[in-house]
Amino acid sequence: MEQVVSENDIVNNNKEEEEVNNNNKEEEGVNNNEEEVNNNKEEEEEANNNEEEEEDVDNNNKEEEEEANNNEEEEDVNNNEEEEEAELRGVTELLYNLSEDEKKLVDEFREIVGDRNINTLARFVILSKGNLEDAEKCLRAFDEMWKEVDGKATKEEVLGELESGKWEIADNFEGQALVNFYYKDHLPENQSIECVLKTIFLLMDLLLMKESTLRNGIIWICFMEESGWANFHLESEKKFAELFSTLDPIVYEMYSKFYLVNSPWYVWIAMKLVSPFLPQETKDNITMVKISELKEIYGDLLNPTLNFYKEVESGENFTYW
Repeated sequence: MEQVVSENDIVNNNKEEEEVNNNNKEEEGVNNNEEEVNNNKEEEEEANNNEEEEEDVDNNNKEEEEEANNNEEEEDVNNNEEEEEAELRGVTELLYNLSEDEKKLVDEFREIVGDRNINTLARFVILSKGNLEDAEKCLRAFDEMWKEVDGKATKEEVLGELESGKWEIADNFEGQALVNFYYKDHLPENQSIECVLKTIFLLMDLLLMKESTLRNGIIWICFMEESGWANFHLESEKKFAELFSTLDPIVYEMYSKFYLVNSPWYVWIAMKLVSPFLPQETKDNITMVKISELKEIYGDLLNPTLNFYKEVESGENFTYW
């Protein structure tokens, strides 16, 4: 028997199919929404992870920056310590070895002359053997002399003076510094007295940084061989005599001995010309000797050990009094 499909059945079937389709679409939409939510969650998690990574990077950068700042601060502290150490270079040994009485005298001397380089204060206290009146007189006199020669002689002129080879710093003898000077290379027409005096002041500054030299003095050895009248200038010699008079009595603590070695005949006449301008104590400290006699006393110590030209050229190790 043939089955008859009514229109109602068709309509109902269509409705059911449509309903199924709608349900499928709704289910598909729900699935899509769930996927979208999941995607959003993943993106949110990824964003959070990125933020955490960025935060970690920022924290690392901050830590590195803080570490760098700490290193810079530490470096600044070290630099400051090095600068302070450089400022006291050459006087540290002296400062540690000052007696309690000397430290008190240095403090008293500072009250009198004002705040000066500790090296300068200690030098004048020791050279004056604690007589602060002598120390003040000589310091103020030295200041005036330094101001005069420093203004009239440039560093370049001093270097030219040293390049001539006439000055040599030799070894140390029983705490005393040995300085060699070659009179034949001294040409007054080429070097002003201010330049020569400034050179001597810088030389003294370098040598007196050593405590043993400050306490025991400097031995000046003037080699006169091959020199002549062209090397002699009376006005210059008068200036040297004035230096001794002005810095009396501390000058005799600095210049313990003065030798004229292998002197030609003219030196005897030159000394008679200069003699009236020299203090008696200076004349008593000058001795004429032969090189053979000098070598018996000092031997190989006469050989130079320090290049004074290089020291001045570098500008290091000087407090300039």
